[in-house]
Amino acid sequence: MSPADLAEWQRAADAANARRYAEALAIIHGLQARNPADDLLMHSAMRIPHNAHDSERAFRAAWELSLKAHTFPVQHGALSQALFWAPFVSYLSPLELGRLGERWAQHLATAMRNAPLPPPPPRQAGRRLRIGYLSPAFGFPADYHPLAQHDPAAVETYAYSSGPTRIGAGTVVPKFGRFRDLFGMLDLAAATIVRNDDIDILVDLGGTGDAQRNGILAYRPARVQVGWSNKLLPQFPPLVDWVIGDAELFAPGDFAMPGGARLLALPQALCVVAEMSPAPAIVPPPALAGGPVTIGSTASIYKITDSTLRLWSRVLHRLPEAVFSYSTPYMSDLMGNKIRQGFAANGIDPARYRLEVRPHGDFAQAMNNVDMALDSIPFSSNYSCLQALRQGVPVIALAGDRLAGRFSASLLRTIGHEELTAPTADGYVDRAVALAGDLPRLQAYRSALPQAVGRARLNDMRFTARCLELAYRQIWEGYCRQESAG
Repeated sequence: MSPADLAEWQRAADAANARRYAEALAIIHGLQARNPADDLLMHSAMRIPHNAHDSERAFRAAWELSLKAHTFPVQHGALSQALFWAPFVSYLSPLELGRLGERWAQHLATAMRNAPLPPPPPRQAGRRLRIGYLSPAFGFPADYHPLAQHDPAAVETYAYSSGPTRIGAGTVVPKFGRFRDLFGMLDLAAATIVRNDDIDILVDLGGTGDAQRNGILAYRPARVQVGWSNKLLPQFPPLVDWVIGDAELFAPGDFAMPGGARLLALPQALCVVAEMSPAPAIVPPPALAGGPVTIGSTASIYKITDSTLRLWSRVLHRLPEAVFSYSTPYMSDLMGNKIRQGFAANGIDPARYRLEVRPHGDFAQAMNNVDMALDSIPFSSNYSCLQALRQGVPVIALAGDRLAGRFSASLLRTIGHEELTAPTADGYVDRAVALAGDLPRLQAYRSALPQAVGRARLNDMRFTARCLELAYRQIWEGYCRQESAG
């Protein structure tokens, strides 16, 4: 780039740092018109929508950079980002997602020198099962409470922090048996630490994207490697052997790659991320006071895709008196514009909806202000859906054609309210319209849904840990049988 273009790039960087993402991206796109092959500009075009939580735009930019990058580190980072955002993208089919995952695994196989590590030594007979958890998010004190509730008589637990910053053991849930901070280590050195801990089952909690260390998995430091189903997992050999979830999560065709990860279906959905804080008092549906039905959403801002806005608009057209209220702790200018433009393109007047920024962690209180909620596609709600149900707010969900699109359906099946899940987009709209017109049913859900969540023990951390221990034992016994058979 010329000195003048570099000055323009700095102006874009300053705008992005001030969260004026639309302005920053417009400058970058102008610079790209004059410098179409510049890695720095392509990287900026990827990072700006990423930081703005614009998933579809971030995916397109990351994918373009992965194809055009001139250096391996830039290509590596871009491909990782593309894999992170891919499950949120409306126009990618399950087959295309699978091909992206396969490409990522092949990329890692060529990138990791001396991978895999030599086979582990024989395991000491009679030793407790040794479970390791790999995550970049152990610095968040509220996370992973269930994983800290394991029975120490049954398993030994190790936490491996793979995040981009150094953290102290005091910030990690203290009930893990041992904590290792892998900050600053090359993947091989980190994998060697896991190997030296003689881990039986290493559970990846991160998936792909920023701060994810899939290279550690590529070195095969544990005897068995497992992926949790909360992300588009690095689910192709040689990264993980099993994917854990419940039966409702797995759609036909998931993980169909020959030699790929096997599926372990649990008897019900489990919440393995965080222990929910005490809920505010449940209030009656607002529409009972005589106003219009208020429809909200459980979707995080980065899950609002073009397809989601089209689907929500269909519901609003069928309910001309209803209003839509979207509340989020973070709203970038790019995503605010996307929602407004998407509703406008689908014929929804701005008077029909409101966009609000709420305090972080105040989701349950925001749900008290709506009568019902709509889920997103193709990536459905998970933890936020559970919070809405616990607050007595019914969530209309679509049983998606991929794992990422079935989290809400999984939760609704677990609590016994499958009637809120539709198999098709038309059914989704019909269910939403019928529910909005049935105030007694909305009122009944206010008490029925929290009771159902309690019966399912979805916020029972010890129950979750026991279910996982049974799953690990099943995986381990299968591994031992395979080893014995040679």
